[in-house]
Amino acid sequence: MKRLANTLARLNLAFAVIAGASLVCLAVLIFIDVFGRYLLNSPLPFAVELIELLVAITVMGALPLTSFARGHVAVDLLENAVGKGARRVLSLISTSATLVFVVLIAWQLAVRGLDQAETRLVTPILGWPTYPVIGFAMLAAIVSAVAILALLFGAEAPRQETSDWD
Repeated sequence: MKRLANTLARLNLAFAVIAGASLVCLAVLIFIDVFGRYLLNSPLPFAVELIELLVAITVMGALPLTSFARGHVAVDLLENAVGKGARRVLSLISTSATLVFVVLIAWQLAVRGLDQAETRLVTPILGWPTYPVIGFAMLAAIVSAVAILALLFGAEAPRQETSDWD
């Protein structure tokens, strides 16, 4: 199980690096587009397309690391009102529900990606195919599902050094 956890940690890091790079590109693109739009009266005509693709890469690229680190937003209304055993059951239920949800996302992304690859769907302005981004999102969802499944079977995410902000 430790070997699986270490492999997942490396995969999650790779997806997180891609998500981080995508986020930086997103910030630069939005800055340039806003600067051009309001100061030069010349926005980037393809900005909306790139923003859509980069947001998909950013969000889905961060999913595996967030899942394995148990970093999803949680509402702990019941957690403080019940005992330790009930907390474990609630955690099992919520983790299982998350797994089902992520598997459904991966499945739908696979269906959509194959359909768009088959029909050769491209973005309207740049003419770029959309299926590679959908394929990336599907892979990220699959890695996330494996990470959640590993957590359900007792895997521990490797400890990361944290800053004083934690």
